[in-house]
Parts: sequence; structure tokens; C-alpha cells
Amino acid sequence: MSFRTRLILINSLAVFLLLGLGMGFLVIRTQKVFLESIDRDLSNRATKMGRGGGPGPQGPDGPLGRNGPPGSIGGGNPMRNPPGGFNDVERPIILASDGSPRTPNSRVLDPLGVKRVRGGRPYFSDVQVDGELVRVLTQQFRRPFNGVDEEPEENFVQIGHSLRDFDRMKETQAGVVLILLPVGVLLSALIGAFLAERALLPVRRLAGAAATITGENMDVRLDASSGDEIGQLSATFNSMLDRLQGSFRDRDRANQKLEASLEAQKQFVADASHELRTPLARLRLTTSGALQQDSDPAELREALQIADRAGVSMTRLVDQLLALARLDQKSDLSTDSCFVREFLEEAKGILKPLTPGLEVSIQSNARVRGSSSDLARAVINLVDNARRHSPPEAPIRVSTSLNGDSAIVSVRDSGEGIEQEHLQRLGERFYRADEHRSRKDGGAGLGLSITKAIVERSGGTLRIESVVGSGTTVELILPIFSQLDESNKSQTSVS
Repeated sequence: MSFRTRLILINSLAVFLLLGLGMGFLVIRTQKVFLESIDRDLSNRATKMGRGGGPGPQGPDGPLGRNGPPGSIGGGNPMRNPPGGFNDVERPIILASDGSPRTPNSRVLDPLGVKRVRGGRPYFSDVQVDGELVRVLTQQFRRPFNGVDEEPEENFVQIGHSLRDFDRMKETQAGVVLILLPVGVLLSALIGAFLAERALLPVRRLAGAAATITGENMDVRLDASSGDEIGQLSATFNSMLDRLQGSFRDRDRANQKLEASLEAQKQFVADASHELRTPLARLRLTTSGALQQDSDPAELREALQIADRAGVSMTRLVDQLLALARLDQKSDLSTDSCFVREFLEEAKGILKPLTPGLEVSIQSNARVRGSSSDLARAVINLVDNARRHSPPEAPIRVSTSLNGDSAIVSVRDSGEGIEQEHLQRLGERFYRADEHRSRKDGGAGLGLSITKAIVERSGGTLRIESVVGSGTTVELILPIFSQLDESNKSQTSVS
């Protein structure tokens, strides 16, 4: 059952109950008022008879009243033929205490009425007289019957009133109810259907617009210009679509990032395997050749030196791979901090014996984000690259400076330089600007990748400038740690 049908049925049921209760109350109230009017008329007539005395002597047309013309009872009120024409029923009857009529040629309307009167209170009853329903009042009174000097006797008056008009009124009311109730319910159903159609039309439009929204078509928005509940629903639906669209975009970006990471991982594994294969092949050929022939000690020593260099190359490659894996696991910014002088002194202590032309000038000192060992490793990698691409004992200068809220560590050499087309790709894993020279020198193309990862984890950037034939300058631009803390604190307090 549709919501529209349920709405019409609920509306029709509500109208049916309201009309039924209203008409029922009106019918009951009208009948009660009608009966109260009849009872009031009967009571007034009985009271007048009680005040006027007994029926008096008999006349040709009935009892003669003492103070009135023939046909009057007691006080001269003409009660013999009241309005309505139902004379036999509506004529007052005087009854004795045993219930027998004192009025000649009269019949008792309710034989049990005298017995039901208690304490002088009137008794009303409905009886059938000649096939018609009659409302009968039986009331007790004490008055002399024939003379003034007589003792008051216990008498009863019994008066009836035909309920013919009351029955006709009930029939009319029943007919009106049987006609108005179904007609009212039918009209309410038609009006309810019209109103339900008008009320549900915006909902249908809303459902139609929502049906056109798919995962590939998330730009559809519903009309939320109206200020009613439908407009509020449309605005809420549009907000939900905005959130879903944002979630889908985040999901797509995450999927793209994941795919890129998987592709990079595959490439990384392939490159690592390729880099390890060269020293392993060299080591295996050297050892196999040394074992398969009778070699003198000089040849064996040379073979061992070749194997040692291959082992050193593999150890260095494995160390670099482990360093990259460790940095990849820590994608957030580093929570450590150190002074520029601290990690430069550590790098200088390791590089000085191996690099005769090294010059370190610490002109400014600042606290930066990152661990001292990681930043020292970044400087060592840069100096090592500069040493391998510079003439022997050529000067390699390491200097520091401040630029606003950043500390800059520069590594400058006077080597062969790097062509411009290679500068954008420097820092990619296993990328070499000079493939032949790098392999010969033992480089795997991971030094700059490690340096870049360390600098980015410290919140900084890596900048490379080079001129072919004049040398290369690499700058580590590191944000000053104390200023970053103050900025974060101010943003937190403002928010």
C-alpha cells in the first residue's frame, strides 16, 4: 500500500470518526432534550391537577370541577382534550392507592406506575398503548376528593404523552445520519486524495531527481529554494551529496595514491633487484674464477679485493634501502628537533677523513625539526655525491645561513655539473643523471632520495642548482622549529 493511499485512508477514517461522534452526540442530545420537554409538560399538567383538588362530581362529559365549567378538573384548567388529539392517552387519570381509576370510563395506562412511585417522586415510564409507544407520568398527591371538610386522600394522577413525533424524529435523524455519514466520508476521501497529490508532488520530484544521481553523476543538486519541510529535506539531501562527493573524491585520491604507491613499490623492488644483481654477479664470477683455477697469491688477493668491493657495494645498497623503508614508515613530520651546528658537527666528524677538500662554515645556528642523525646523514649523502662528481681534492663547501623563518644548509662543489633536463628528476629512487659514471663509482641513485625524504619529514624542501662545467649547489631549506611551535600555538589559541 502506497503512502498516498495510507494518507487518504487515515484522513477518511478520521473524518468518519469525527462525523460519527458528532452526529451521535447531536442525536443523543436532541432526543434527550425532546424527552425532557415531554417530561416537563407532563410534570406541569400533573402539578396543576394536584393544586386544583380532586375530580369533583361527575357531569355528562366527565368529572365536574368545583370551581370550573364541566370538563375541568380541580382548578378549572381544561385538561380533558389537550393538544395533539390523542385524547384517550393524554387525558389525565386519577388513581386510588390500590391503582384503580377514580375517573369513570378511564383506563389505567401503566398498572405498575402506582407501585413504582416512592416518596412522592414522580415516576416516568414508556408503555405500549394500542400499538403506540406512550410516555406516562405517575405522580402522587393528597387532596379532598368531593368536599372541603373531607380528609385528604392518597391519590395518584397518571398522564400520558404520545411518542409518535419522537419516533418520527428518530427516524428522520437515522436517515440523515445514514446519508450524511457516507457522503461526508466520500467527500473527505476525494479532498484527501487531492491534497495528498498536491502534498506529495514535491516529494515525487525529489525522488525523480534523486534517481538520476549515480556514482558517476554526483553533480546533480535538488531545488531547496522553498522554506518548507520539503525545502529543508532537499537542503539536507544536497548536504549529504556534498559529503558523499567529497568522500568519493577522497577515495579516488586515496586509490590513485595507493596505485601509485603499488607501482612505485613494484618499480622499487625491480630496481633494487637490478642493483643487487650487478655486485652479486661480480662477486660470484670472481669467487668462481678463483676456485676453478690454480691462482697465485696475487691473483687470489685481487679476487678477494673485488669480492670485498662488491660486498661493500651491496652493504651500502642494503643500508640505503633500509633507510628508505624506515623513512617511508614515518610519513608524519618528525617530533624531534636539533640545532644546525649539532648535525653539521656530526657529519663533519664522519666526512673529514674521507674528504680532504671539505670546508664547513657554520655562520648561523638555529633549532630545526628532525633528528640530528637523520639530518647528518642527509648532509653526508650530499657531500658524498659532490665528492664522487668532483675532481680529487677539489673543494666542497658546506655553509649555513638564515632566510626569514628558515635555516639554509648549502653544499657546493666545483665538479662537472648536471644538465638541466636531469634536475627535475633528481631525488627519484634509482635515478642517475650519469648512468655509466654512477655505476662505476658504486652509486645506486638512492642518496638524493634518502636526503629528500629526510628533509620533507623535517618540513623542509630540497633545492638543486647546477651549471655544467661549473659545479652544483644543493640547499636544505629547513623551517626553524621554535617559530613553528609559536605559530602552532597561536593558531590553536585563535581557533
